[in-house]
Amino acid sequence: AHLRGWNVRKEPLVATVATEDGGTLNLPVPDRHAVIRDNPISLKPEALGVVGNRWTPFQNEDTTALLSAIVDEGGAHIETAGALRGGRDTFVTMKLPDSMEFRSPTTGELDVTELYINVLNNHTGESPLRGLISPVRIVCANTQRMAENAARSTVSLRHTGNPQARLAEIRALLGLTFAYRDAFVAQCETLIARSVDNVVVLDVIQDVFGVNSATTEKQATIRKETALTVMDNYEQSPTVRPFFGTAFGVYNAVTEYLDHQ
Repeated sequence: AHLRGWNVRKEPLVATVATEDGGTLNLPVPDRHAVIRDNPISLKPEALGVVGNRWTPFQNEDTTALLSAIVDEGGAHIETAGALRGGRDTFVTMKLPDSMEFRSPTTGELDVTELYINVLNNHTGESPLRGLISPVRIVCANTQRMAENAARSTVSLRHTGNPQARLAEIRALLGLTFAYRDAFVAQCETLIARSVDNVVVLDVIQDVFGVNSATTEKQATIRKETALTVMDNYEQSPTVRPFFGTAFGVYNAVTEYLDHQ
């Protein structure tokens, strides 16, 4: 991914202006610095952005070391790494060793969701360093936006103070969120164990989408159509069908509608 050895650093910002005699004059810009990196291909310095006095860089090597410190490398590994916007942003993704797995009580099919820790770094002063736990693996700008939107937990650090001390903070905060996976699995297992019949399911779906609280005929029609679409998901969708007859199936039918339809 060509992320090694950038040596991201600050240099005092200078404005070069033309003088009346045809020469130039270099004027220091108070309290402003240019962020410089060594291009990993050409090895020449290049500017990435402009920051203030308090901004300190997190090197790319720091982000991979952060992931290694969060999760035992024997049970997890870095999946992806890359740079966006000409090096202004970077990402590193590690898959957690434990996925979320739910088995269908009727077909025995296994529904598996992987979770990833994504560390997003910025070298321009535009945004903090962020760590997020998400079911989306980042490989490009689009999947980064998807991971951000689907994040189960997010922590961030401004680029100020001692970088190593600040990274220890984010490591501790992300470590606490691992309990999310266990709590979510336990909640879903409870839904899988709860049987429901179609009459109850339709009542629940109509309540969720406010069918009975509609104030106009048009509003009622739209809400009824939505409820019927979700009911069809519950009964027919191949990704929901394995959990038909359970509260977890109803949950997934609603989710499929909201996420995809």
